[in-house]
Amino acid sequence: MIADLNAFPAGCLAFDLRDPAVLTIVLTCGGLLFAFLRMRQYPNTLGHRWFQIGIGAMALWLVAIGLQISNDSLSCKMLWEEVAWFGVVLMPTVWAFFLYEYALGRKVNRLLGLAGTLVAPVLITAGTLTNAYHGQFYGLDSHLVTENGRTFVEFSLGPLYYIVVGYLYAVVAVGLALAFIPTLKAPAAVRSFVKKLLFLTSLPVLANLAYMLGGVTVAGLDPAPFAFSVSLVGLVWLMADDRWVDITAMGREVLFHNSTDPILIIGLDGRLCDASPAARRLFAADRLRPGDHLTQTSDIGQLVQRVLCDGSDFVPPTIQRGGYSFVPRIYPIDLMHMKSKLGWIITLVDVTAQETALQQARAADIAKTQFLSTVSHELRTPLTVINGAIRLMNKGNLGADQVERLIKMTSDNAETLAKLVDDLLDVQRIDNEGFKLKREKLDLNPLAETALSRIQSYQSQKFIAFSLETDGAALCVDGDPQRLGQVLANILSNAIKFSKDPGEVRIRLSRTDTTAEIRISDNGIGIPEEARDTVFGRFTQVESPGSRTRGGSGLGMHISRQILRQHDGTIDFESEVGKGTTFIVTLPLWQPQEAALVQGEDDEAAPMRKTAS
Repeated sequence: MIADLNAFPAGCLAFDLRDPAVLTIVLTCGGLLFAFLRMRQYPNTLGHRWFQIGIGAMALWLVAIGLQISNDSLSCKMLWEEVAWFGVVLMPTVWAFFLYEYALGRKVNRLLGLAGTLVAPVLITAGTLTNAYHGQFYGLDSHLVTENGRTFVEFSLGPLYYIVVGYLYAVVAVGLALAFIPTLKAPAAVRSFVKKLLFLTSLPVLANLAYMLGGVTVAGLDPAPFAFSVSLVGLVWLMADDRWVDITAMGREVLFHNSTDPILIIGLDGRLCDASPAARRLFAADRLRPGDHLTQTSDIGQLVQRVLCDGSDFVPPTIQRGGYSFVPRIYPIDLMHMKSKLGWIITLVDVTAQETALQQARAADIAKTQFLSTVSHELRTPLTVINGAIRLMNKGNLGADQVERLIKMTSDNAETLAKLVDDLLDVQRIDNEGFKLKREKLDLNPLAETALSRIQSYQSQKFIAFSLETDGAALCVDGDPQRLGQVLANILSNAIKFSKDPGEVRIRLSRTDTTAEIRISDNGIGIPEEARDTVFGRFTQVESPGSRTRGGSGLGMHISRQILRQHDGTIDFESEVGKGTTFIVTLPLWQPQEAALVQGEDDEAAPMRKTAS
């Protein structure tokens, strides 16, 4: 017996809602309608189009089964059996396409999509509807059987049936593979989802195997279409839960697992529900686990207690943990569309960099204030001396020796003012990158001798013994004589100011394979190790007894370090409090191959120098 197409549609449209199997189909279709409408709210979901087509294919399959059950004649049952094949073929195909796009993030080839969703279902359905002419799908001896009060068709299966079923199992196998592959490399943020996706994909296969091997049915029917429906509705339910399928929800999940700011999720009782990887690393010593009471956890226990009592209506204090500073941000977790709270999210925003920058800004502001105070003092002192000397000379009645002494005082203090102004200008040039060098082949031996002879005039108030040690050989570097002389003058000036009386200042020149080294030592008060950064600070001076009376703007060593850096050199010191300090300057030795380079630089700079003169 074959389907009687003349009986369609009027004679085969009975739909018996009193039959429990038909009622189950109707309820299942209602679930599919919910899934379809809900899916429309997530247009950004990968594979969205294939999912909606799958819902339509599943509905066609189920309706055809309901019509097959509701009509008693063999021709009608055969007709709806054959029509159902369109949905039977389309459903696993679009599910595989959906998995391909969603799980792998790739678009289905257009020709493949057309072949799978139109060509294959149409050809197979045409083969079933024309079975009367070839009998290769169902045998002509298919007949009705009544069992337990239900009439159904006992089919005689032909070779085309097994070919189509083999094709469908191949499609389902591809779908399973597509669902399984992400489980091997899924990050923690989506691992739970891909496991659920694999289960939902396996469900129709397991249902069909249970039907064929164990005779398991749903309302007396093959459970496979119902299992497919459960897969569709289940996936949309997870999506409606706003956690797994929606790309926005998954984005939030990825942020939770990849955020560099620690995130803690706690319940209303203060127990930990979940912690981001950053939070687990931060609290590794506490070995946080879900279910732990955070009220007893160091650093955040008091914060959690305050949250449980007052919610988020307070300004949380900064938390210090592991050498970092964190500002807590507290967010309530509310039940959807209700005011009932489920728990709290505590995000610890890392503000270490901001705190450090703020401390540095405050320190710079204090240093600048101290600098201005120092500079004001350094300006006022020589100006007072100069002003006093001029007034005395204006009064007259002074002897020649007195006038000469006042003139020398005026000259010395004018030089002090000029030195201070020069230092300020150098700092400005360094800041504006206008600090230029005129480098040449330079022997450090005569440079050190000249600097030493010039600085000896500062020992008029102290008895200082000076010494210079060299090996007698030329010690040449590629340097600016004026600027390197300035460096030596700054170091020697400090050595004299902080030496004892009587004191000793020693200069020692030496070399290594690649560098020249200048060591300037004194037997002064020494420098504490914690003041190392202060020594070379821009607006700082090392605090010591009598530091104010010794004078100085605190810029000399800062400028010296900048000069040496531009020479590819270094400056450092060794010191023992109460015994003295040794400053160590290193500079690269002059290399013969540098001569051509320096000459070229001089040639390029010559026109500029001529213009300046």
